Amino acid sequence: MPFLKSNLKNILILTVVLAGSFYIYSYFFVGGEETSEVLSVTTPSGETGGIGGDLLVVLSDLKSITLDQSIFIDPAFVSLKNFRVDLGSEPIGRNNPFDPI
Repeated sequence: MPFLKSNLKNILILTVVLAGSFYIYSYFFVGGEETSEVLSVTTPSGETGGIGGDLLVVLSDLKSITLDQSIFIDPAFVSLKNFRVDLGSEPIGRNNPFDPI
């Protein structure tokens, strides 16, 4: 009798596991009506449209920018000091750093 109870218990566990596996498989891997909405394609609206359209708008805005040259003769700009430090040349390493030493 204990053998029959353990056998029935194993069959029940196997049935639950198989049913759960089938449910998970059908929910995640089989394409249903829900997945068709995810794969829909939308086209951008606007005058440029397409890939990189916003980049073309920014580029056309950049072309219209003009620089006022009077900033370079302003006393505040002229009074600026250059504190640049010249770096000496450093020795170059080996031609192939992966060569054996």
